[in-house]
Amino acid sequence: MRIEACEGVSASRKHLVFTYYVTGHGFGHATRVVEVVRNLILAGHDVHVVTGAPDFVFTSEIQSPRLFIRKVLLDCGAVQADALTVDRLASLEKYSETAVKPRESILATEIEWLNSIKADLVVSDVVPVVCRAAADAGIRSVCVTNFSWDFIYAEYVMATGNHHRSIVWQVTLFLWNSFPLILIIVSVLGALLGACKIHGAIILGNEVGSRLLELQPHHCGQHVALSGIHAGVDRWGVAADIRKTMAEARIRKVPACSLIDCI
Repeated sequence: MRIEACEGVSASRKHLVFTYYVTGHGFGHATRVVEVVRNLILAGHDVHVVTGAPDFVFTSEIQSPRLFIRKVLLDCGAVQADALTVDRLASLEKYSETAVKPRESILATEIEWLNSIKADLVVSDVVPVVCRAAADAGIRSVCVTNFSWDFIYAEYVMATGNHHRSIVWQVTLFLWNSFPLILIIVSVLGALLGACKIHGAIILGNEVGSRLLELQPHHCGQHVALSGIHAGVDRWGVAADIRKTMAEARIRKVPACSLIDCI
């Protein structure tokens, strides 16, 4: 399913090569991936699993010549002192060292490898940088997960300081290349914008708000939230300008309403 100019996919091709990237955070993701990989192999496809998890997590459950394991750690998840305690600052700094600073070398390596095995689809749970690598290699990608790290790290930024916000945005940009996640990214950034309003984080709020307006220029909620951030710190002139922009563009706030369900 490589991306061609015609965007067509041959319906006659039955054998596919999947690459499945698994986050290095704990064994939970790896054990969940096992069932997906098992069924892909049973359907007659080859699956290359890229992970930092031990081989036995996969080989103890799947014995097949169609399973290939490549040991590479491309993200770190959360750094934990114990099963319940997350070190937010250490998590952000470790991710920066693991995937942000070596970004260019990671992309070059993964693009070359994906092309060498003639991968048809990149699946991620949920390693952000590989979505960008797949896009650059001309290969479609999809994320199979119940959360993404930009959603997790956004809360860490609010707790540790706005100077780490570039990490969250870098993760978001990586994930942007996996098209099914576009709506998820909008919702995550919307949640971050709401957190900025609560904490009075004007600088980060402006950055997140401007990105959201690029994605949803006619969404009333993004304008209203950004206006509220400035009004909350007595920047009434800026808030008024945002409202004026809404009026000029004929963007109207949806009136609030209540619903009473009568039995």
